[in-house]
Amino acid sequence: MTAQEFAAWQEALDWSDAEAARQLRCHRSQVARWRAGTKIPGPVERLCELLTAADRGTESASRS
Repeated sequence: MTAQEFAAWQEALDWSDAEAARQLRCHRSQVARWRAGTKIPGPVERLCELLTAADRGTESASRS
């Protein structure tokens, strides 16, 4: 996951840096570093995928 992909992921979920940090269990400054280009670890990338899937599940459930 690139910094651009991470930023797009965060924006797609409409999460602030504080909310992304809360969901990823890290500090807001780490979220800012990832957005700025620091290498994103594989487990964090996977967690992003899982959080996206969970968000989509919530959206589809609320539309039913």
